[in-house]
Amino acid sequence: FAPLALRTANEDEAAVAGRVAEALVALLRRVPDATFRTMVDRAAHWLDEAAEAQLLVVGSREPSDALATLDLDVARIEVERFTDQQTKRFLESLSDAGRVPFGLVEGIRARSEGVPLYLREFLRMARDGAATLDGVPETLQSLLEARLAASGDAIDVAYWAALLGREFSVEELVAVCGDAAGVEAALHELERLDLVETVRGAPDRRAFHHALLQQSALLSMLDAERRRRNRMVAETLIASFPHRVEAAPEEIARRFEESDSPARAVEYWRLAAHSSDRGAATEEARAHYGKALESLKRADADPSLVSEIEALLAGF
Repeated sequence: FAPLALRTANEDEAAVAGRVAEALVALLRRVPDATFRTMVDRAAHWLDEAAEAQLLVVGSREPSDALATLDLDVARIEVERFTDQQTKRFLESLSDAGRVPFGLVEGIRARSEGVPLYLREFLRMARDGAATLDGVPETLQSLLEARLAASGDAIDVAYWAALLGREFSVEELVAVCGDAAGVEAALHELERLDLVETVRGAPDRRAFHHALLQQSALLSMLDAERRRRNRMVAETLIASFPHRVEAAPEEIARRFEESDSPARAVEYWRLAAHSSDRGAATEEARAHYGKALESLKRADADPSLVSEIEALLAGF
C-alpha cells in the first residue's frame, strides 16, 4: 500500500513513515512463532522499535552513523559500485537478451558510473522507450535534491561548484563566492556527507561524488538564478583567471549564452574560432564562427558584423 496516503494535513513524511513502521513491528510481534521475519525499508530510524522483538530486519540507507546509537546487533554490508567492466558485461548481457537497446548501452554505462541504484533507473528509462539518457531520471531527482538539502547552508556553495563543473578548482570557487572561510566550511560539510571528494593527486581540486549530483544541483536552481550565477562565474573567470579564458574561450562564450547574454558571447566565440583556425582545427573553427553568428542574430547586432562573420564562414 502507499503509506503517504495515510498522511494527515499536519503530518510530514517522516511522521507517516514512523507510524507505518510502528504498525509493522506491532503486527510482526503478534504473529505466532515469528522468530525471524524479513522486511525491507529505506529508513532505519525506527529500528529501535524492534529492539525487544526477535526480528531479522533488512534495511537500506545512505551512509550514516545513526545505527551506532541503537542497541541492536547490526551487521553492515556496504554496496560498492560495479567496476566499469562489470557494468559493461551486465548491460551487454541485457542487450543480447533484447531487454535494452544496444545503442543505449554505452550511455547507461557512462551515466550510471556503476552505482546500482542509478544503473537501475537508467535501465528503467531505456525500457520505457527513452531515446536518449539526457537529464536526471525523475525517480532520482527528488532523492538527489534531498541529499543536497541535507547539507544545510552549504548547499549554496554546492550550487556555485556545480556551475564550475563536475570537477572544480577550490581557488576558482573561492573567487566566485568571495568568502574563503565560508567555502572551506561548506566543502568540509559536503565532503562529510559524501557529496564531493578531493581529486586524487590534486589537493586543490574537488569533484562531485557522482555526475548526477552535479546535474541535480543545476536542475534545482530556478532558470533566472542559474542565468544570473552563470554570468557571475563568466565575469569572475575573465577578471581573475585570464589563463583559463585564453585556454578555453568557448567555455566563457557558453556561459554568456546560458546567462542570456548573446552580445557578450560573440566576442568569445570569435576568440575560440580564431584559436582553432590558428591550430588548423578548421571544422572546430567553423563551428565556433557558426555559434558567433547565431549569437549576433539573437543580439540583434549591427548587420555589418553579421556580414563579417558570414564572410568568414564562407571561406571554409
